[in-house]
Amino acid sequence: GNITHLHRLSMALRYCAGGDPTDIADIHGVKDDEVLNSLWDVVDAIHQSPELDIKFPETEADQRRVAEGFRRKSQIDIDCCVGAVDG
Repeated sequence: GNITHLHRLSMALRYCAGGDPTDIADIHGVKDDEVLNSLWDVVDAIHQSPELDIKFPETEADQRRVAEGFRRKSQIDIDCCVGAVDG
């Protein structure tokens, strides 16, 4: 049958956390190769998401402007950072 998006995400996250593909497949009741297929489906979905389209500032002036904005928001006066990703 069809594998739901929720199950594909679950398999991808478990794999990225170090899970064994065979164990993950057994838990989800799918063939082993569906674990990596699910991983790439999730990666492709992330790449296609405009909300996650992070652009690094290309010019030095843009980098300095962004770093200054980051410094102003920093509680410890970080002055050489143009961004951070947390997840």
